[in-house]
Amino acid sequence: MLLTKLNTVHLTLTEHSKRNLINLYEEAEERILKAVSAGNDGKLNRDNLDIRVQTNDVRLSSKDKDYHFFASDFTIDRVNLTGLSKMTPSKENINLSVKDFVPSQEKYK
Repeated sequence: MLLTKLNTVHLTLTEHSKRNLINLYEEAEERILKAVSAGNDGKLNRDNLDIRVQTNDVRLSSKDKDYHFFASDFTIDRVNLTGLSKMTPSKENINLSVKDFVPSQEKYK
């Protein structure tokens, strides 16, 4: 179950859901390894993941906890760039003006 309130996300998982999530991670890892081994390129995304766990128990031994993780994922490129030029176009060779982007009034008469 997922509830959101302002910047807070409340997430509750059953044991079955947790196992499914772990299996998905393992399958994703295998797919990434196969794709990279086959020569596919991709992008590594990284971010901090901060989680605050609030307890509903009011005993002194049970306190809220803050967890700080480093989350990362790898996204395989979906577009094959082999055979395309790697040269960056030069701005000097482009001669465009505003007239090139504004439709001619002649077309609408």
